[in-house]
Amino acid sequence: MKIRSGFVSNSSSSSFLIPINALKQYQIEMIIDHIDATKDWLKYNKDEIDAREDDSWNIDINDKCAYGYTFMDNFDMSFFLENIAKVESKYIHWGDDYTDNNIDLDSINREILQEQRKEKLDNLENYEN
Repeated sequence: MKIRSGFVSNSSSSSFLIPINALKQYQIEMIIDHIDATKDWLKYNKDEIDAREDDSWNIDINDKCAYGYTFMDNFDMSFFLENIAKVESKYIHWGDDYTDNNIDLDSINREILQEQRKEKLDNLENYEN
């Protein structure tokens, strides 16, 4: 018997939005091909996540965000994003009908870039010491 935990819903619709600067290129590619990425991951990991083609989410990528939505969400996208694509949960915004107009993506993307620059500087300082 399969038991799901985390963000799981059998509602008629669900969506997520991730600011683009929070993602690396390989994560974007995994999100776009989330069913195949999950199937590949399952070859090396034992888990109870379904990866059926008919459960795939609609994914849109633009210069500000990755946006996914579904009308019947049986695929555990929360598990996929956090455990397979390794997206930091603080960057995943869940909602029933997110669009990039509902959130100030420009500000969030700037904050992410600042965090990334600070992290690089901290790593450089630690390397020099």
